[in-house]
Amino acid sequence: MIDEWIRQVPAEHCDCGQTHRAALPEWLTGRQITARFLERLSQFDTSHIWLMADPDTYAAAGRHLEQAIRDRHMPISCFIFQGRRPEASEHTVAAARLGVPDDMSLLLAVGSGTINDIAKVIAAETNVPFFVYATAPSMDGYTSATSSLLIDGRKISLATKAADLVAADTDVLAAAPMEAIQSGVGDVVAKAVSLAEWQMASVITGEHYCPHIAGLVEHALETVLASAPRLLDREPDAVEALFAGLLVSGLAMNLAGHSRPASGMEHYISHLWDMRAAALGTSADTHGRQCGVGTLLALDLIERTCRLQPTAERADAHLDRFVLAAWHDELKTLLGPAALPLIEAETSEQKYDPDKVRNRAGRIIRNWPKITDILQSVITRREAIAAALSAVHAPLTVGELTVSEPETEKVLLATRDIRDKYITTRLLFDTGETDSIHAG
Repeated sequence: MIDEWIRQVPAEHCDCGQTHRAALPEWLTGRQITARFLERLSQFDTSHIWLMADPDTYAAAGRHLEQAIRDRHMPISCFIFQGRRPEASEHTVAAARLGVPDDMSLLLAVGSGTINDIAKVIAAETNVPFFVYATAPSMDGYTSATSSLLIDGRKISLATKAADLVAADTDVLAAAPMEAIQSGVGDVVAKAVSLAEWQMASVITGEHYCPHIAGLVEHALETVLASAPRLLDREPDAVEALFAGLLVSGLAMNLAGHSRPASGMEHYISHLWDMRAAALGTSADTHGRQCGVGTLLALDLIERTCRLQPTAERADAHLDRFVLAAWHDELKTLLGPAALPLIEAETSEQKYDPDKVRNRAGRIIRNWPKITDILQSVITRREAIAAALSAVHAPLTVGELTVSEPETEKVLLATRDIRDKYITTRLLFDTGETDSIHAG
């Protein structure tokens, strides 16, 4: 399935004008894969394997793998994070660094999102072979070459190292908590928004857009939407289809050289809830469950956006009223100390520069029919996306998440500051239509 999809993206002479030559990891999936996994492992330097896990992922697969590796007489030591659900941050990376053996020959990460993000940083720093053994179909970072880390209170996408091999036993994946399966579905359905915003940005800013890579992610999205009704019963083929969709999303990011095919406004909603939790002590939910709700919030906002008719007069009037210092004060109220990196980033990004805003507003107004055609195409998918989330009993509203003090309208406004990436809320700012956020 995955190989067939990947072949649709030309490595050279792509219609988009770029070459897609990213190094792609191997993947090994199926049922009862331990013997095949150990055989592949033995083809690398196994003089000292270092296994990283947390208590839950060690119980799910790590203990079994450790014993199987010892039975093959391969030297192995383990680093198990203390406590459930460690956060991928500068602090947990530092803790992991202290445990790295001087003679580590291969890093084996057993887990899902957090373990994978931390391990990729260590693998990039040590440049040793790096294997991931997945324990849940919960996120799309297994095959990507980036890590999402909380640094100085800000969610950062850091260039790291893709795994040499991603392995997953379907039985282990199917036994993951339903919350993890819900997260995986939420992470995949989010691609509907990210793909539309990527294409929209190419019209407004001239950003590179590859229809073949977008098509790759579309295949993954459609496959997961079709298989979602069978996930509640943990049917193996549906679980494998979900995991394939997640792997392909990560591969698409590698091929594109950035995260555009897989994250947009909906991910930034999730990041902001995570940042508030870290800085202010509010509670957050899992990343993928938040992304699922964020996708529905984004679709509702996109629908209201399509009903607008931007004008230069309204855009100019809004820009004349805008006070950057006052906006920065609002960010500080929303995010506490976590707002400071966002404020500092504006120094280099200059997204609020009046001349740049006016230029973008002009392009938006001139290309409004084309932009709305792009955005309308994603609105039509709302029912199917909501149905896929409902099929696994995932949250559909903010109130169903374990997010305390969500500040939804303020979070939506702040999404435009998370990355220097053009998304719907930046379009609304440029055209002076931010009141559309409050209208929801």
